[in-house]
Amino acid sequence: MNLIKVSEKEISKKINTYKTEKGLEIVETIENGKLKSVNIKEDKNFGFPYILNLPENWIEEYDDFYKLYEYRKDIKSIEDLKEEEAYFLYSSGHMLFDANKKIVSIPYTFNYIGSLEEKCENDAVYKKLIEALKKHPYVLEIEEKEIEYYNSDFDGQKGISLAKVYIPQEKYEQLYNKYKETEYWSISMGNEMKMNLITDLYGEEIENLLKKYYNIIGEKI
Repeated sequence: MNLIKVSEKEISKKINTYKTEKGLEIVETIENGKLKSVNIKEDKNFGFPYILNLPENWIEEYDDFYKLYEYRKDIKSIEDLKEEEAYFLYSSGHMLFDANKKIVSIPYTFNYIGSLEEKCENDAVYKKLIEALKKHPYVLEIEEKEIEYYNSDFDGQKGISLAKVYIPQEKYEQLYNKYKETEYWSISMGNEMKMNLITDLYGEEIENLLKKYYNIIGEKI
């Protein structure tokens, strides 16, 4: 990694600040001639920085955002830093950015809350949506269950118990660019990914079914 020292301060301790070619700021603190810490400077717009050692199968292992913290790697020296392993974890929005501060597609998990559930008994549109999603390449996992009585609108109402989707990087970036200037951009991205509105994110078939789902109060078989 090519580093350029941009400042050096020494009082009771020495603080060296470096910048990488990609603009990351690295702060090295030395006390009594010994290295105390090496940290990447936080960027509040993108989250807290970590060095992550992501395994090849991390997408399959992913079950929620906090799984990413399991891949953290301690920085013990400047030599430990690899820009391709530097990420910003935007925990308040459950989003991930790389060293270039470019958003990185990660799996998104959700259930029926704010997503798909039957609107009436034997809801044919809901059933068609679930069947189409089971075959969709973005959907890694999808399961249904009978909704708990305290959340259901009628006896035996079904809804998504667990869905895990992974949007291709290019489409994920387009989704981010669509909302990044808005106040609640991560929530808006989530609403599209969990189909809390009519969206073309999953293609024409799903979009057309969502139009029926949100504009027609159920279709009975």
